[in-house]
Amino acid sequence: MIRLPANASIEALFAQAVSLHGAGQFDAAEQLYRALMERAPKQAAIPFNLGALLQRTGRSADAVEAFKKSLRIKPQMLSTIWASPCNPWNAKPRLPNASARPSL
Repeated sequence: MIRLPANASIEALFAQAVSLHGAGQFDAAEQLYRALMERAPKQAAIPFNLGALLQRTGRSADAVEAFKKSLRIKPQMLSTIWASPCNPWNAKPRLPNASARPSL
């Protein structure tokens, strides 16, 4: 786990994590989100964003746990999670492509 600067605000560190996440620096963003969850355990947006990152990197089971943590902190996050494209409970089935369909 990374060590957060004692004088840095949660908001500034969260913005840094979001920036890393958006830039595709997933390992660094994940470490920062996890450290922030330790420092600010009542901030529902932190585990939500961690869940989004975990879902995006193919770790759906871990994403579900992060989203559940977000919901325990703030149950109103359900609508945000449900509407999110990274919602692990809303996987859309993939249709086979046209060339894979048998002819009649």
